[in-house]
Amino acid sequence: MHMSPLDSKALATIALLLDRRETWSVITYGDLAKKLGHAPQGLAAILDRVGAWCLSIQKQSPAMLVIAESGEPNDGMYRALRGESDPVTRENYERRRVQLWREDWSDAALPTPEAIAAAYEAAR
Repeated sequence: MHMSPLDSKALATIALLLDRRETWSVITYGDLAKKLGHAPQGLAAILDRVGAWCLSIQKQSPAMLVIAESGEPNDGMYRALRGESDPVTRENYERRRVQLWREDWSDAALPTPEAIAAAYEAAR
């Protein structure tokens, strides 16, 4: 398994976005990039890791809480990961985001960067 520095940033992103999920709130790509100390243009690789880990534990991805200034997610949100049977689409995005907010995460612990790397490798 290949570890990347992005796996640690994905862990920080998961923690931050799960806090947002608790308050039914969102964050812009720019604000997330500032919090992570990462270029906004490079967030897709981090958010893909977040999505892959969530897929591995059968939870909705909190990456749905990251939006552009327009209030909509970027096109990358709509790319399916390998093994994903019900990918997020423009048509189901709002419904899936509400599912994320309502989903029970009490049985999910924060992952290790290694767990994120393994999930990402499996979903590529």
